[in-house]
Amino acid sequence: MEKPCILAIIGEKGIYREFTPCIEKHFTIITFETFIQKREHLADTIQVVFVFGGSLKVDRSLLQSLPKLKVVVNAGVGVDHLDIPMINSFGVKVCNTPHVVDNATADIGMSLMLASARRIVEGHNFSKDHESEYMPESSMGNDVSGATLGIVGMGRIGYKVAKRAQSFDMKIFYHNRNRRDHPLLSFPNVIVLPHMGTHTVETTQVMVEKM
Repeated sequence: MEKPCILAIIGEKGIYREFTPCIEKHFTIITFETFIQKREHLADTIQVVFVFGGSLKVDRSLLQSLPKLKVVVNAGVGVDHLDIPMINSFGVKVCNTPHVVDNATADIGMSLMLASARRIVEGHNFSKDHESEYMPESSMGNDVSGATLGIVGMGRIGYKVAKRAQSFDMKIFYHNRNRRDHPLLSFPNVIVLPHMGTHTVETTQVMVEKM
């Protein structure tokens, strides 16, 4: 059976080349560069557009050039960079890969907290470029164990951050539109955490497999 054709950017601005064998099990990849060169020949063959990292712009012009397109697939959860009503107006569906990045994002959230509280980056820079044998007073950090953590937005990722923070005996405070019934999360909010992204081999592999 002939595999469906997908349009994707492959390489540093798109899907990493090491993941292309995973895609090629199920699809025939048409790179965006090849499509630009052979648009008239390839336009009728493409049924899927893979958006990875936002470098492939799904605009009206692209959609008008792909008459057989059925779905735009986005790697990751966020679809703010996609004009979904406009895409749907062409009879094309949009899907994403929810849940895949939850653990990796929670991991990096804890990493950022540890690095910030214990001044790990400053210590690393001092070890490379110090002019004195003595650490300055300003290099002292703060304990994470037993500290208080406030989370605004107790969704899937916030909940996983809270579970990791429990291992550090942290006091968990949270704010959410709806109260979550869990003994860890029985307090009101105190602190806003920054948005936390992710970038791991394992997570990217799963995202590509689920696209």
